[in-house]
Amino acid sequence: MTTENNLRSIPQPPTKFLVGNLGDLDPENAIRSMTGLIHQYGDIVKLSLIGRELVIVGSQGLVNEVCDQSRFKKIVKGALGEVRSVAGDGGFFVSLEMGMTIG
Repeated sequence: MTTENNLRSIPQPPTKFLVGNLGDLDPENAIRSMTGLIHQYGDIVKLSLIGRELVIVGSQGLVNEVCDQSRFKKIVKGALGEVRSVAGDGGFFVSLEMGMTIG
């Protein structure tokens, strides 16, 4: 089990006032931008995008870790919560989305 002393900060590119890391993502090719960040900073990268935080994982091992429902809880809010009440937890679609990796 990880102790508090072993925790490290998630690497993040330098941010700019108000827009954070928005300039680090090419809107024409966001996947290539994220792949470049993974290669530069490692298999997990944090981005700040206009007041919101996004964590990118770039290996299948990390995707498996964060998709482990026994250790992490899914939080479904807003419109997706309404869709979930009709369609259930997504089954096939959730597994496709969560199974994607960059790298």
